[in-house]
Amino acid sequence: PLDGFEALWRMLAERYADDATVVAADMFNEPPTTCSGGDVADMYERIGKAIRDESPKILLVYEDNAWTGYSKEGFLLPRPLSLPNSVYSWHFYPDTWDLGNRALQDHVDRAREWNVPLWIGEFNAFHYATGAGYPEGWDDQVAELMAYFKSNGVSWTLWEYGHGRNSALVDKKGKVKPELLEALQQGF
Repeated sequence: PLDGFEALWRMLAERYADDATVVAADMFNEPPTTCSGGDVADMYERIGKAIRDESPKILLVYEDNAWTGYSKEGFLLPRPLSLPNSVYSWHFYPDTWDLGNRALQDHVDRAREWNVPLWIGEFNAFHYATGAGYPEGWDDQVAELMAYFKSNGVSWTLWEYGHGRNSALVDKKGKVKPELLEALQQGF
């Protein structure tokens, strides 16, 4: 399977190597905790080198344990990767800022120790983007999160724009959620 995965990434990297709109490759979304961290790190390095053989300048993104896996088992990756021009990523889904800020700080510390940028590739504004189960004062918590991101140089992406998985910036009618947009704009 890993040979096929590498062949697929080589094909994609070659296909888009000269496309200026393709700037990064997120090599593997949310690696499962059933894998050993060493195996995942080795896989990232193999796939990253294969991508770079075809597209030498592309930014490589590698993810650690997602929120649920990290909450149960901690970090998955045991070591920094030897992939220049790469970004360390994590998906951040705590119910509240108080439940997530320590874990986020752990990831910021790790990125600094490894001398790589940190990108929160997914989050849902403490469930407000889902439209259900969000805490009272979610907007104040998002303001704290945005301030934290800015003061610590953390890049981020809300999951998602559209409503494919019910966690979006727009409602089911395609209208922007103004409260969510206002809260996120504090991050710029």
